[in-house]
Amino acid sequence: MKIVLRQAQIISLGSDFNNLKKDILVEDGKIIEISDAIKIADAIEIISDNLKVSIGWFDMASKLYDPGLEHKEDISSGLNAALNGGFTEIACLPNTKPVLQSKDVIHYLRSKSSTYPVDLHIIAAATENLEGKSMTEVFDLNKAGAVAFSDGGHTISSSGLIVRLVQYLRQIDGLLMLHSEEKSLTAHGVMNEGVTSVYLGQQGMPSIAEYMMVSRNIDLLKYAQGKIHFNKISTAESVDLIRNAKSEGLNVTCDVAIANLVFDETALTDFDTNYKINPPLRTLADQEALWTGLADGTIDVIVTDHDPQDEESKKLEFDLADFGMIQLETAFAMLNQNYQGKISLDLILSKISSNPRRILNISIPKIEVGEVANLTVFDTELEWLYTEKLGKSKSKNSPLFGQQLKGKALAIFNKGQFVDLRN
Repeated sequence: MKIVLRQAQIISLGSDFNNLKKDILVEDGKIIEISDAIKIADAIEIISDNLKVSIGWFDMASKLYDPGLEHKEDISSGLNAALNGGFTEIACLPNTKPVLQSKDVIHYLRSKSSTYPVDLHIIAAATENLEGKSMTEVFDLNKAGAVAFSDGGHTISSSGLIVRLVQYLRQIDGLLMLHSEEKSLTAHGVMNEGVTSVYLGQQGMPSIAEYMMVSRNIDLLKYAQGKIHFNKISTAESVDLIRNAKSEGLNVTCDVAIANLVFDETALTDFDTNYKINPPLRTLADQEALWTGLADGTIDVIVTDHDPQDEESKKLEFDLADFGMIQLETAFAMLNQNYQGKISLDLILSKISSNPRRILNISIPKIEVGEVANLTVFDTELEWLYTEKLGKSKSKNSPLFGQQLKGKALAIFNKGQFVDLRN
């Protein structure tokens, strides 16, 4: 099969083609030609006034809940949601039943996802049953294909255990991803502690619960001398702490969830449980600090934090509803509608393409002749209506249904496959 992208603006930091408009010919899964004008008669053409292409998008933190909780999401629905959102690769967190802590479960997921055009990478549990008490068999899990280790939204409270994990993982260049939350300070909390929580009469989750743990874990990293990745930071203080840690030469990286970039705590004034996430939506000042952290390189990656929840978990009183929001299908539109004036588009795309792969030691695709095509084709100006019928996820916990969004993936190339998303 031959596909030609007509006058596509290439968005790829570090590429000689960055920000240039070119015709791109892909045949049988390989990039055959990149030039000003390709003359060919028997090819599928992708044409758009605002056509753009980047290396395939990569989400570093999705929950798919398969095996065990397939009523929320399964491999098929999760990967189809990722595909619909323009992602060619995603990494799933270990929040399943049984927990992703055995070679058998990793092999199950690899087998079940093998035919999909979206690659599935496994982030295995760091501690047994995500309980924060004892390490999993990290060496064996790494050999089985785990790309990192995390307790998937659960805090590892034991300092000694974190030190041992970092030291063990250092032997295999493995990555520990940490959720930073002092649970004793957030017990029964449902949203950010502040003016809005007081106004709504809801139990708050203070920002100090996050950044005091970030501070502790940075100190532990100084002692253990390995590497740590902070998952979903949300406060201005956390940004400052990680910025300082990087300036000191520590091997530390971090990511931020899209929802924390584009929504703030005032979104909760109508008690829409779809905005109830963890870490919670913070203040506008925190949001501004997160964007600054993205722009100056403190924050390395943007994640969807895709967390499907069924109706029984969300259609409850606000304080009883589960945390979580689906974001794979709307991730790019949310970024596209909010990045202007804060950060460049090519830098945004590096946070959802090359940077997560670099941190996870996964090969980074290139937009060059002769390379295997791992590409996302998109239009930044295309407006579209997001509806439940359009959504591919099993769960519907998004506050964006019924909204007109701007910016959408048109096609992806990966694993020798071409998927046209225009219909």
